[in-house]
Amino acid sequence: SGVTAVITHERVALPDMPLAAELPNRSSTPFYLYRLTRPADRVRFVSAWEFAQDEAEAIRLLLAPSFDPARQVVLHTPELRAIQQPECAPAKITALTVKSHVSAYRVTNACDGFVVFAEPFYPGWRVSVDGRRAPILRANMAFSAVLLPPGTHLIERRYIPLSLIFGAFASLLSCGILGWHVARKAR
Repeated sequence: SGVTAVITHERVALPDMPLAAELPNRSSTPFYLYRLTRPADRVRFVSAWEFAQDEAEAIRLLLAPSFDPARQVVLHTPELRAIQQPECAPAKITALTVKSHVSAYRVTNACDGFVVFAEPFYPGWRVSVDGRRAPILRANMAFSAVLLPPGTHLIERRYIPLSLIFGAFASLLSCGILGWHVARKAR
């Protein structure tokens, strides 16, 4: 999920997660910092997916020993169940813009699949594929994904929360009322 370090109070023995440091703290519980040597990409294309009817099923699928987040995704959108899952060559993903609130990627893929963003599934995110708004799907419990047909596509992802729009409108309205009131008093 793009994570490069993990802090935990547990000792962990995993080959791709060596201990980097023991972190001193004021509690009697020791904390350990582990470094991930093979973090997942921030954006990846997968052509294998499963659908979960609910969160319990999603957790079961994610914890299965056969689940590989670099090749698969668990989606919370059962109505897409009819889409086929062909064998597929790896997609080419080129980052064009990567910022905290906006990103753009060019993706060339040979089959149907999903671009999975290792970023939170959260209200306010908007995605367009080739200039048209696309639905964002909840993926792997906490992340987001977008369906892509075969071809070369421009994907743009922006954070535009409704609270920002409502806040701007309320501020403009307040300034207008204040200006009207000041002008009225000046007469």
